[in-house]
Amino acid sequence: MVQQVERNRGRLEARCLIRFEATAEQTCFPAVQQAARLTRYLDRLQPKEEGIETEWLLTSRPQATLSAEAMHWADRHYWGIENGLHLRLDVSAGEDRSRVRLPTAALNLAMIRRATVSLAVHWIGQCP
Repeated sequence: MVQQVERNRGRLEARCLIRFEATAEQTCFPAVQQAARLTRYLDRLQPKEEGIETEWLLTSRPQATLSAEAMHWADRHYWGIENGLHLRLDVSAGEDRSRVRLPTAALNLAMIRRATVSLAVHWIGQCP
């Protein structure tokens, strides 16, 4: 179990993560090794918005390679995805401005954009 209290975006946030073993059969997700329940208490300025949020986390990594503390840290820093791939897709590929409506065309464009960004990031990483 991991507990943390901090100020996040100007409000008090208390977080408690309880990790437990899980199987793919129990969760109906393939390759699950462990799970966790993350409970957050958010103290906001408006009393009507104050409340408790519960989030369930699943991972395919066993406890030996991902401890409760590491799982808590990974969940707390999930914005790395938003600031990494999503930012690149918005800025370079203009994904949010795209108005493609056909599901097949949207899927094809999304795969092409992600492949292009992946190649670009790999190439940039190889540059001196």
